[in-house]
Amino acid sequence: MQISEVLFYSTVLLYFLISIGITIYAEDLKDSRIFIKYVIFTLGLGTFGIIMELSEWNFFCQYNYILSAFYPFITIILIKSITFVCFKIFKLEPFAIDELGLSNGVWKKNNGIIEYKLYYAIYSTIIIMLPILLIVKIFFYIDNHFCP
Repeated sequence: MQISEVLFYSTVLLYFLISIGITIYAEDLKDSRIFIKYVIFTLGLGTFGIIMELSEWNFFCQYNYILSAFYPFITIILIKSITFVCFKIFKLEPFAIDELGLSNGVWKKNNGIIEYKLYYAIYSTIIIMLPILLIVKIFFYIDNHFCP
Protein backbone atom coordinates (compact mmCIF):
# COMPACT_ATOMS: atom_id res chain seq x y z
CA MET A 1 0.00 0.00 0.00
CA GLN A 2 1.43 3.33 -1.06
CA ILE A 3 1.26 6.59 0.86
CA SER A 4 -1.34 7.98 -1.55
CA GLU A 5 -3.64 5.07 -0.76
CA VAL A 6 -3.15 5.60 2.97
CA LEU A 7 -4.03 9.28 2.61
CA PHE A 8 -7.03 8.42 0.46
CA TYR A 9 -8.47 5.94 2.95
CA SER A 10 -7.69 8.34 5.79
CA THR A 11 -9.85 11.01 4.16
CA VAL A 12 -12.67 8.49 3.74
CA LEU A 13 -12.40 7.57 7.42
CA LEU A 14 -12.41 11.27 8.32
CA TYR A 15 -15.65 11.81 6.38
CA PHE A 16 -17.37 9.02 8.28
CA LEU A 17 -16.03 10.23 11.65
CA ILE A 18 -17.35 13.72 10.91
CA SER A 19 -20.74 12.22 10.09
CA ILE A 20 -20.78 10.27 13.34
CA GLY A 21 -19.93 13.47 15.23
CA ILE A 22 -22.74 15.33 13.48
CA THR A 23 -25.17 12.55 14.40
CA ILE A 24 -24.08 12.49 18.04
CA TYR A 25 -24.41 16.27 18.39
CA ALA A 26 -27.62 16.61 16.35
CA GLU A 27 -29.03 19.16 18.80
CA ASP A 28 -26.73 21.79 17.31
CA LEU A 29 -28.56 21.57 13.97
CA LYS A 30 -31.66 23.18 15.51
CA ASP A 31 -29.86 26.53 15.62
CA SER A 32 -30.03 27.94 12.07
CA ARG A 33 -26.73 29.82 12.40
CA ILE A 34 -24.84 26.66 13.36
CA PHE A 35 -26.77 24.67 10.73
CA ILE A 36 -25.58 27.05 7.98
CA LYS A 37 -21.97 26.75 9.20
CA TYR A 38 -22.21 22.96 9.14
CA VAL A 39 -23.72 23.01 5.64
CA ILE A 40 -20.97 25.26 4.29
CA PHE A 41 -18.28 23.11 5.90
CA THR A 42 -19.72 19.85 4.57
CA LEU A 43 -20.24 21.29 1.09
CA GLY A 44 -16.53 22.18 1.17
CA LEU A 45 -15.75 18.55 2.01
CA GLY A 46 -17.96 17.43 -0.87
CA THR A 47 -16.22 19.83 -3.25
CA PHE A 48 -12.90 18.34 -2.18
CA GLY A 49 -14.32 14.91 -3.06
CA ILE A 50 -15.30 16.12 -6.54
CA ILE A 51 -11.82 17.57 -7.07
CA MET A 52 -10.24 14.27 -6.03
CA GLU A 53 -12.54 12.37 -8.41
CA LEU A 54 -11.68 14.71 -11.28
CA SER A 55 -7.96 14.42 -10.57
CA GLU A 56 -8.38 10.61 -10.64
CA TRP A 57 -7.02 10.17 -7.13
CA ASN A 58 -9.58 7.53 -6.35
CA PHE A 59 -9.14 3.94 -5.24
CA PHE A 60 -12.88 3.26 -5.12
CA CYS A 61 -15.34 2.53 -7.84
CA GLN A 62 -16.46 5.56 -9.83
CA TYR A 63 -18.69 7.96 -7.81
CA ASN A 64 -18.24 6.14 -4.50
CA TYR A 65 -15.67 8.64 -3.27
CA ILE A 66 -17.96 11.55 -4.13
CA LEU A 67 -20.70 9.84 -2.13
CA SER A 68 -18.26 9.40 0.76
CA ALA A 69 -17.30 13.06 0.56
CA PHE A 70 -20.94 14.18 0.62
CA TYR A 71 -21.93 11.77 3.41
CA PRO A 72 -21.63 14.47 6.13
CA PHE A 73 -23.80 16.81 4.04
CA ILE A 74 -26.39 14.09 3.44
CA THR A 75 -26.39 13.35 7.17
CA ILE A 76 -27.05 17.00 8.04
CA ILE A 77 -29.89 17.32 5.55
CA LEU A 78 -31.50 14.06 6.71
CA ILE A 79 -31.31 14.98 10.39
CA LYS A 80 -32.76 18.43 9.74
CA SER A 81 -35.55 16.89 7.63
CA ILE A 82 -36.36 14.26 10.25
CA THR A 83 -36.52 16.95 12.92
CA PHE A 84 -38.86 19.05 10.78
CA VAL A 85 -41.14 16.11 9.96
CA CYS A 86 -41.33 14.95 13.60
CA PHE A 87 -42.17 18.47 14.73
CA LYS A 88 -44.90 18.87 12.09
CA ILE A 89 -46.48 15.45 12.69
CA PHE A 90 -46.36 15.24 16.48
CA LYS A 91 -46.50 18.98 17.29
CA LEU A 92 -43.72 18.38 19.80
CA GLU A 93 -40.11 19.33 19.37
CA PRO A 94 -37.94 16.21 19.19
CA PHE A 95 -34.79 15.96 21.28
CA ALA A 96 -31.95 13.50 21.00
CA ILE A 97 -31.47 11.03 23.80
CA ASP A 98 -28.65 8.68 24.72
CA GLU A 99 -28.21 6.05 27.42
CA LEU A 100 -27.50 8.72 30.06
CA GLY A 101 -30.56 10.85 29.34
CA LEU A 102 -31.11 13.87 27.14
CA SER A 103 -28.18 14.40 24.79
CA ASN A 104 -26.67 17.87 24.48
CA GLY A 105 -25.00 19.35 21.43
CA VAL A 106 -21.61 20.99 21.43
CA TRP A 107 -23.05 24.53 21.46
CA LYS A 108 -26.67 23.92 22.37
CA LYS A 109 -28.20 22.59 25.58
CA ASN A 110 -30.99 20.03 25.34
CA ASN A 111 -34.11 21.40 27.05
CA GLY A 112 -36.44 18.47 26.50
CA ILE A 113 -38.95 17.12 28.99
CA ILE A 114 -37.94 13.67 30.18
CA GLU A 115 -41.57 12.40 30.30
CA TYR A 116 -41.50 12.04 26.48
CA LYS A 117 -38.67 9.55 26.66
CA LEU A 118 -40.22 7.03 24.21
CA TYR A 119 -40.77 9.74 21.58
CA TYR A 120 -37.19 10.97 22.03
CA ALA A 121 -35.86 7.40 21.81
CA ILE A 122 -37.70 6.75 18.55
CA TYR A 123 -36.47 10.07 17.13
CA SER A 124 -32.88 9.32 18.20
CA THR A 125 -33.01 5.85 16.64
CA ILE A 126 -34.29 7.28 13.37
CA ILE A 127 -31.61 10.01 13.14
CA ILE A 128 -28.91 7.43 13.78
CA MET A 129 -30.15 4.63 11.52
CA LEU A 130 -31.66 6.44 8.51
CA PRO A 131 -28.45 8.12 7.26
CA ILE A 132 -26.49 4.90 7.65
CA LEU A 133 -29.09 2.75 5.89
CA LEU A 134 -29.54 5.27 3.08
CA ILE A 135 -25.81 5.58 2.40
CA VAL A 136 -25.34 1.80 2.42
CA LYS A 137 -28.24 1.46 -0.03
CA ILE A 138 -26.74 4.10 -2.34
CA PHE A 139 -23.29 2.46 -2.11
CA PHE A 140 -24.76 -0.87 -3.17
CA TYR A 141 -26.72 0.78 -5.98
CA ILE A 142 -23.58 2.49 -7.31
CA ASP A 143 -21.60 -0.72 -6.95
CA ASN A 144 -24.18 -2.74 -8.88
CA HIS A 145 -24.85 -0.24 -11.65
CA PHE A 146 -21.65 1.75 -12.23
CA CYS A 147 -18.79 -0.59 -11.33
CA PRO A 148 -17.42 -3.11 -13.81
